[in-house]
Amino acid sequence: MGDKKRALAPVCDDVCVFPGPGELMRKWIGVLFVGISMVPAAALAQQAAWPPTGHLAMEIWRKGAPGTSTAGGPEADTTTAKDHVVAGKPVIRIGNVSKPTITLFQPKASANGAAVVVFPGGGYKILAIDLEGTEVCDWLTSAGVTCVLLKYRVPDTGPLPKSEAALQDAQRAVGMVRAHAAEWGIDAKRIGVLGFSAGAHLAAALSTHFEKRAYSAVDAADDVSCRPDFAVLVYPGYLAVAEQNFAANPEIHVTERTPPAFIVQAEDDPVHVESATVYFQLLKNLKVPAELHVYADGGHGYGLRKTAQPVTGWPSLVETWLHTIKMLPNGDPVGAWPKGRASDYGVDEAKLAAFDADIVAEKLSLVDSFKLIRCGTQIYEKKYAHDYGKIYGKEAAERGPLNPHLTGQYNYFDPAWHPYYQGTELHSMQSVSKSVTSTIIGIAITRGDFKASLDTPVLKYFDAAKTKNADERKRRMTIRHVLTMTTGLDWNEEVAYDDPKNDTAVMEGSEDWVQYVIDRPMAHEPGKVFNYSSGNTELLPQIFQKETGQDVETYGQKYLFEPLGMAHFWKRTPMGLPDTEGGLYLSDDGMAKLGTLFLHDGVWNGQRILAHSWVKDAMTPFTTSDEEGGYGYGYQWWLWPRKDGGANRYVWMGRGFGGQRLMIFPEEELVAVFTGWKILGDEPGNAGFVERILGAVKPQVCSAK
Repeated sequence: MGDKKRALAPVCDDVCVFPGPGELMRKWIGVLFVGISMVPAAALAQQAAWPPTGHLAMEIWRKGAPGTSTAGGPEADTTTAKDHVVAGKPVIRIGNVSKPTITLFQPKASANGAAVVVFPGGGYKILAIDLEGTEVCDWLTSAGVTCVLLKYRVPDTGPLPKSEAALQDAQRAVGMVRAHAAEWGIDAKRIGVLGFSAGAHLAAALSTHFEKRAYSAVDAADDVSCRPDFAVLVYPGYLAVAEQNFAANPEIHVTERTPPAFIVQAEDDPVHVESATVYFQLLKNLKVPAELHVYADGGHGYGLRKTAQPVTGWPSLVETWLHTIKMLPNGDPVGAWPKGRASDYGVDEAKLAAFDADIVAEKLSLVDSFKLIRCGTQIYEKKYAHDYGKIYGKEAAERGPLNPHLTGQYNYFDPAWHPYYQGTELHSMQSVSKSVTSTIIGIAITRGDFKASLDTPVLKYFDAAKTKNADERKRRMTIRHVLTMTTGLDWNEEVAYDDPKNDTAVMEGSEDWVQYVIDRPMAHEPGKVFNYSSGNTELLPQIFQKETGQDVETYGQKYLFEPLGMAHFWKRTPMGLPDTEGGLYLSDDGMAKLGTLFLHDGVWNGQRILAHSWVKDAMTPFTTSDEEGGYGYGYQWWLWPRKDGGANRYVWMGRGFGGQRLMIFPEEELVAVFTGWKILGDEPGNAGFVERILGAVKPQVCSAK
């Protein structure tokens, strides 16, 4: 193994000091890292102004802050031409803050009642007020969250025990937000904090120092609790003491009342990843809910700015976590489905009852849920409980193709990960993930963000010199061939997934999934032979990243999941790309919404999400398979040919391993959703499900509603 390039991006001066309790934790001079350069003078001239206009700003200490000011001059942007940029953009470094303020950023979308107080980092010397402040508020408000940006006092205002000035500002700020909750449309029980670097330390300090104010009360805002309801710590510092073998900082006293925390950091962070791991262990020891994400590379100081490093995809993980701990609404559904009786919508209730009885008797495999939406109304919903820990307990402890690492998210027998994500309502979608990935690409094309033609060669997005078996046929392979499973790559997914000869199982056991796929030899001329390949779909996140400059999950959150109110979790590969071939988790409501989007020609609540042309092409058979009498296959969607008269009549399907079935019946204006987890042995085909539904449905009732 060669030496790693360590990506370091401190948002402080060229000399960065991170002192622990009375000790020096880390010091480095003139730090440089890949992707960071000096600030050009022109960039400084174009830099966004601080403070931002159009937002309510309030000084938090009406009669002056407690204690003695440490400011060495007037408050100012201290950025110079010698300072580093992040992701090609400069950073506003505010110094000499003696009059702390809070600035209110209200949601751009419908407010969901949650609020986050943001603490920028800067080593308690300066504040990276845009990188770790205003840009964070832009993200939060786009998700319906009220953001309050705290400009706390610097320099030398922390960490504890050196100074408690920053902690005083944080306590005061959260108290003020809670006191103004009703006025600002905030749920006083859903107010969290989010901090970066020193600001992350401040978030942990507040999470463990809320019982008593560190100052004398000023007004009624100090009579309400300043305890955060949750905390997000991004590349924290000061939480572990390097000189004491990374022992926990003794000033951080975790108790059972410490709020839940989300923590993310890179292993190569020069501020020491132990700050993240030690705090996580303290929380875990006292059974405080916590989620920790550690990435191999990424350095420090990236904020929300997207780079090639997977760690910069952390915001979507935070959104999922906030849904999981009930701080954000599940989003399923946006405006609850109206509910009605099946018989009022042309569906035979006696036949549904018989179908239900067969599901309960496990005549149709292990089904976890069954939902019917017709005419925009939920007419049937049923959940079926199974003890998967018991059903697959033996296999969970045995290494194999469906359990290559024994632990973690690719142990398909682990009930913490499968079929439900960490005890939530989010169910593994498996290959329905492919249909969702295709949909996100369609949205990007609709919006003009994915500009390439689908006939663009795939090798445009790879280094052909480093790609094995790059013959002329592979050079003719296009994005359209990837979407339609006609790449011509040699791939065996005909055998069971628990068979070690299955290429998908081999890919999931490898380190670099995309390289495994693109290196496969060619078996056919592209476009000539349908060969179902999960590997094909795993090429798409890299293609999407290279073409749009954006992560496919992050883009999907903004333009699909958020508008439709689809809570989700998306697993990532060891290289940090979204697992687009099978790693998505949705609720059955989320599946139903996706189906309804296509049923309504790409329109949701009057807003066009997908172009008509994409919906038409996605649901047109480009090729056929010989499975179950000849499925058609569009853009990562299966098309089941109807037997009840006429050509070119299909049931549109997203299908996933274990029994995930999203079935769209365009002529009946009906969406049927099934989830399940029959992952060993033969799984029943789809024909029985389709026939039972069609046998219970009368045609054309929605137009009369």
